[in-house]
Amino acid sequence: MPLKKNIILISVFTFLCLITLGIGIEVIIHSFLVERYNILEREDLQEITGNIRAKIELMLSRDLLIVNSTAAYISVNPDISEEEFIRFASKIFGDSKTLSNLAAAPDLVLSYVYPKTGNEAIIGVDYRDLPDQLPLVLKARDSSELVVAGPIDILQGGQGILGRAPVFYEDNGSGIFWGIVSSLISLDSLINELKPLLDQNELNLSMRGINGTGSSGSVFYGDSRIFEEEDSIKSMVLFPNGSWQIAITPIHGFSNNHPYHNLIIFLIIIAVAVATTLNYLRMMYNQQLRENEKRLKDIINASSDIIWETDRSGIITYISGNGESNLGYTEDELLGSSIFSYTSKDREDKAVNSLRDLMEKGKPIVDMETRLKTRDGMLISILRNAIPVLENKSGKLVGYRGVDKDETMRKKLQEELEESEYLLSLFFKQSLDGFFFMMLDEPIEWNDSIDKESALDYIFQHQRITKINKAMLKQYHATETDFMGLTPSDFYKHDIIAGRKLWKRLFDEGRIHIDTDERRLDGSAFVVEGDYIVLWDSQGRITGHFGVQRDITSERDRDFQLKRYVAINDKYVIVSQTDLDGIITYASDAFCQICGYEREELIGVGHNIIRHPDMPDTLFKDLWETITSGRAWSGEMKNKRKDGTFYWVNTDVTPLENRMGEIYGYMAVRRNITAQKELEVISVTDKLTGLFNRQKVDRSLEEQQIRLSRYQEIYSIIILDIDHFKSINDNYGHLEGDRVLTSISRLIEDQIRQSDIPGRWGGEEFLIICPHTDLNGAAKLAEELRQTIEKFNFGLNHPVTISLGVAQATADNFPEVSDKWTNRESRKNKPGDFHINSITKKLINSADNALYKAKKQGRNQVVCGE
Repeated sequence: MPLKKNIILISVFTFLCLITLGIGIEVIIHSFLVERYNILEREDLQEITGNIRAKIELMLSRDLLIVNSTAAYISVNPDISEEEFIRFASKIFGDSKTLSNLAAAPDLVLSYVYPKTGNEAIIGVDYRDLPDQLPLVLKARDSSELVVAGPIDILQGGQGILGRAPVFYEDNGSGIFWGIVSSLISLDSLINELKPLLDQNELNLSMRGINGTGSSGSVFYGDSRIFEEEDSIKSMVLFPNGSWQIAITPIHGFSNNHPYHNLIIFLIIIAVAVATTLNYLRMMYNQQLRENEKRLKDIINASSDIIWETDRSGIITYISGNGESNLGYTEDELLGSSIFSYTSKDREDKAVNSLRDLMEKGKPIVDMETRLKTRDGMLISILRNAIPVLENKSGKLVGYRGVDKDETMRKKLQEELEESEYLLSLFFKQSLDGFFFMMLDEPIEWNDSIDKESALDYIFQHQRITKINKAMLKQYHATETDFMGLTPSDFYKHDIIAGRKLWKRLFDEGRIHIDTDERRLDGSAFVVEGDYIVLWDSQGRITGHFGVQRDITSERDRDFQLKRYVAINDKYVIVSQTDLDGIITYASDAFCQICGYEREELIGVGHNIIRHPDMPDTLFKDLWETITSGRAWSGEMKNKRKDGTFYWVNTDVTPLENRMGEIYGYMAVRRNITAQKELEVISVTDKLTGLFNRQKVDRSLEEQQIRLSRYQEIYSIIILDIDHFKSINDNYGHLEGDRVLTSISRLIEDQIRQSDIPGRWGGEEFLIICPHTDLNGAAKLAEELRQTIEKFNFGLNHPVTISLGVAQATADNFPEVSDKWTNRESRKNKPGDFHINSITKKLINSADNALYKAKKQGRNQVVCGE
């Protein structure tokens, strides 16, 4: 690696030197060619500048000729009318693209103009009123010659070049000044005519010489800095009584390059690259030769094989360094000794005779197996190969060059393999699983390049059972004679297409694991679980396959029964399963049917999706505390369907444990008790008002006392009585009195919270239990209820009001509740055995006393108990 690195460094250095030389050559060539190319560019630019100058002169001369021609015409016809002027101007005007108008000013007053459209502004203008233009007008008159003015700002707008010619006519032999004929040449139009030539050649143009003052005049078009550039091409534009100077430069300047720059650089790079590459390849070739020589020596020294040379009599003339490690003799001891000296005694005569016979005939030694004796007396097995060494000129045998390969380990492995084959054969015979081999008559190629259908035709006729164990025969209730020689066609007579598909899959994949339905020779059916593995030879051809089969009929029967049981449970039992966070992971069909949700809607969400708001938080708190402690929980729940209706279930929730005893989820099994609950509702409902009856209210008071004792959950009660209800019955009858009771019942239901428990306490009295509510909260509810009933229109000519008494139950104002309800015997009481006890009486008496006080104080008010 370091030598290769040096070669690369030398090649890089050579490359840099050649590149430096190439750059120097390119700079010289580049400088010369750029200079020559710039000369050509300037010559081309001189030619283009001449063309531009000629074009400007042509356009100016043409347009000024029109002015002179018009002046000559008028001098002959001094009485010319406007119509005659326009007629003459329209003919002489022609198709000029730069001439904007032609005008005549008799006595210096612009009177005639063509075209008239767009030039109305100049008609009637007296040159004597234009102090900027008058001097040049008078110059034309006094010089009797055409005078060019401008470019100037003109009355019509924009800039133009004015050509003015004086008009004189003869009268009695003397020239009389008639006036001025002028034309306006548009500077923009003139530049537009030059644009294509400028754009095509990418040129900048500047012009100077206002009023024909030539190079001394001011710049009237383009950048004045162009005149200052040394490389700019300048030329004079000549016209009557004046001139302009134009200057032209390339937009991008004169080239700093020449057309052959890239080609020259490319050729230099190619030459440098080729030279560097050839030099690198030469050095790499020499280095490769040195490395190959060293590599060959290293291979010889590192190889476990003994490489040797002998003369024709068998005397060793060269031996590799590992001869010492294999035989235990030094190189000096081996050189000069006979190669036969180290052959073991049991093989000496045979080896010597065979080698001498081959050497006398000059034949190569191929795969000769023998054993050599080491210095310490051990025997090693070798495989000897050698070729004769001949003289170059005469072809006479001078010796042998050969390799002795140590086969000791291979021989040992071969013996172990034979032992393994024996043990495998023993396992094959005694295994409880069925083993078999199906081998092809001849190996076949199997890949995507062959016709696999034709190959399957051969396989189904020429692959046969060649070996089978007793367990396999037992599975099929058959003898070895029944199986030996059977082909795939014999096994799949009933469905040859299915058999071909299975064999194709096996040979494509190389190994398959499948369950199949089989039939024994006596016709009975059974199920087989099998693993089938393809066998290849050393050339990658398929020689057959072997299979291992196990009778799993009993297991499949058990699986079927289990699946059937699970399917029945799924259909008829309301079951769900959650993870440790309460997220549903399984829902039975029966669960989906009763709650109205699809299974996909339930999986991945919590049971809150079916939780009915009537169910208190305490119930779920008790449930979670129970199941998270590893115990099962049972209880009744009111659930909400997807359509908003509800149903009741008796629920058993059980923790699920894995084999390690770890809880990984919970399973809930439910029983629909909605019909039972509906009967219970009827049994606890007051028939007239629809509120809970006295029995339900008593039971609810008992449950609140239990929660107060167990969880210290406070609650309050409200007792209300209809004021002067007897007078309503007396004045309007009992039916109207019942209607008032019913209306107040509805108002109570509308006003209270969902968790509150309203009931008819007796006659015209009602009792409301307010869980989790202190005295202030209950008093506020009572006041809202009082106001609602007071404002309600009962349809009577009699006011309907109520009086209310409020009392609160807490562990502080009822300290005896803890002892009472934590007593073991009291907890054994069933709800049906409940009777109002002293604690509940004390609470009711407190509310009753407050109600009595409200009535005594004038009715229609709320009073809180002490």
